[in-house]
Amino acid sequence: MNPADRRLIRPFSQWPDIAAAAIGLCLTALAVSGAVHRERQVERSAMAEDGARIASSVHRAFDFHAMVAMAVEGLFASSEEVTGEEFRSFAQQFLPDHPAIRVLAVAQMDGAGYAIRFAEDGTTGRWKLDDQTFRRLTAGLTDARRHGGLWMTPVPTETTGPSHRLLLVALPVSSASVHRIRVGKPMVVFALVATELALEEAIAIAARQQRIFSVFSTGDDTDPPSPIYCNHPSALCRRSPSTDSLSHRVSFHLGRRSYAVDTALHPAASDTPDAMIWVTLGIGLLVSILFTGYVRMLRRASAADRRRAADERTSRLAVEKLLALQEKTQSISHVGSWECEPGGSRIDLSDEACRIFGLAPGAAPVTGPALLALCHRDDVERVREAFESTAEQHRDDYQIDFRIRRADDSAVRHVHGECHHIREAGHVVRSEGIVQDITERMQMTERLLVSEKMLSVGGLAAGVAHEINNPLAGILQSAAVLRHRLDTMRDAPANAAAAAEAGTRVDAIRSFMEKRGILHLVDTIDHAAGRAADIVRNMLSFARTADHAPLPADLERIIDCTLRLARTEFDVEGGRDFRKIRIEREDAPDLPKVPCDEPRLQQVLLNLLQNAAQAMHEAGTSSPTIRICTSKSAAGDKVRIDICDNGPGMDEVVRRRCFEPFFTTKPAGSGTGLGLAVSYFIITEHHRGSLTVESAPQQGTRFIIELPIRG
Repeated sequence: MNPADRRLIRPFSQWPDIAAAAIGLCLTALAVSGAVHRERQVERSAMAEDGARIASSVHRAFDFHAMVAMAVEGLFASSEEVTGEEFRSFAQQFLPDHPAIRVLAVAQMDGAGYAIRFAEDGTTGRWKLDDQTFRRLTAGLTDARRHGGLWMTPVPTETTGPSHRLLLVALPVSSASVHRIRVGKPMVVFALVATELALEEAIAIAARQQRIFSVFSTGDDTDPPSPIYCNHPSALCRRSPSTDSLSHRVSFHLGRRSYAVDTALHPAASDTPDAMIWVTLGIGLLVSILFTGYVRMLRRASAADRRRAADERTSRLAVEKLLALQEKTQSISHVGSWECEPGGSRIDLSDEACRIFGLAPGAAPVTGPALLALCHRDDVERVREAFESTAEQHRDDYQIDFRIRRADDSAVRHVHGECHHIREAGHVVRSEGIVQDITERMQMTERLLVSEKMLSVGGLAAGVAHEINNPLAGILQSAAVLRHRLDTMRDAPANAAAAAEAGTRVDAIRSFMEKRGILHLVDTIDHAAGRAADIVRNMLSFARTADHAPLPADLERIIDCTLRLARTEFDVEGGRDFRKIRIEREDAPDLPKVPCDEPRLQQVLLNLLQNAAQAMHEAGTSSPTIRICTSKSAAGDKVRIDICDNGPGMDEVVRRRCFEPFFTTKPAGSGTGLGLAVSYFIITEHHRGSLTVESAPQQGTRFIIELPIRG
């Protein structure tokens, strides 16, 4: 015990000691007051921090639901006409992830007010709006249209209280969008948001920190301030900053509106620590300082824990969003990822990789042999060798293109694969990579190659035709002159004079020509030259670009004419009598006319019929049958022609190459390999349609022609 403390217990007659004690008590009181003041500063700092966090949460919630309105407005901006089903499908993508949205709708001006054109309820039940609420909704839509931008305003409901308040989020459809969708009346996209659900995070923060917060619009030049939400029933939403030192205001802007969030201490925690001054005054300065330090330490630890929890939650949400974005990116680009353990004992596939291989998304891990079983039998060894050789030869990466047969439908797909080996101490510990479905890209490449070949064939045809035309014209002219002179031999005096000069008679020469069939040979020469001339004209027609627009034509009539022509041609050639082939027709009723070049389309149909007849004849097909079907696409924009036979069919290699120029399976000298190539070029280039084939060995062949109804 020091001398000063010893004097405190002496008789009060010792005035200096009493004065010293009084001074000590005063110093203690001053120290306690200073500690309380510092605590208030800490509380004000905490208030500012909590107010900023609450305001940030409110801002995010408002911005989050404003993006929904922008997304719906973008739907109308990107389409010429939005149907109710399209709006419903679009809205159902958002509503499950936005539980606060009660109604998502589009309103259109109808007279003096608005009529709801499309609406989707985000709840299991129906939210009924009374007349007052509907009038406030109409006023809010009018304000949004007047301001020409994003508009948020509170909407009262039948049930009172903060838990049942609605927030109107409205966004007018832009004038450019209105013009595109051909709507003469203004439209507004709006959502009714339950404020308590939308501000759930802010409410939770305020509850943990014992804060009251009020959200209101500060207004602009044309609209007065209006309260939006308050988390305490007994508290009024303040439109001006509080004079209380323990309060905080944060403002932010969204659209053309300004908003403010006022944060104050909850009444349950509003007791000032003034009473503790007199308590700690009796205990002493030391205890007060220790207690204050202890409380400060606890508060700092609690704040650190809250920040740590918030950071962890933010990080978790960021990871979840990143994974969702990765999955969506893989789905859009048709790229899947995979990971496997050494030796391929376990392979984890992403959802998109599962879809590429025809497996159910989220399927259990598969093994390497099971995945290799899905590869095309001609590519299995290449894939296995690429994986094993790179792992053994200390190469970390490889790329390979191969084919697979999907597990669900056995469809053959082209896949691009990449692999990266991860090593530790020179040994592979994990392998990862990607797979990409490149079937469409391969098909597009093949179509481009065919188009390029057909363009080359067209140029070649034009050159050959011009080179053949001149000698062919000489042959036709000479044959005509020869036939004329032979036909007039008996009557022409010049013939008699020439015969006498040669020492013979005209009737003897005539008899010789008849016995040797010379006139028949001349007819044969003329017929062969005529056919060559027709071929040349067809080649020039193929090489030229059509100089006239396609005219609407009746497909059934064109098919009938082609069948008559096919019967005639096969009767001439023999061996493949078309009359012995059974023809089945299935014509769609009310089939529209299709813009086309009739001669060229007839040429395509004739080529397909000839190929089918010849294939069935060479294979010795019993009861050869050709089935011709016409139909209209489900979308109503195309007409389809199916030509099917029950012939030998094609394997995959022949099916993939059948449209290539000069490719043929016929013996040398019996085919040019141009029939299907020319047909493909006529349909795709001249008619902007498509020509595809479906075939399998011993399963027959189906050629599918699709022509657009509008040229």
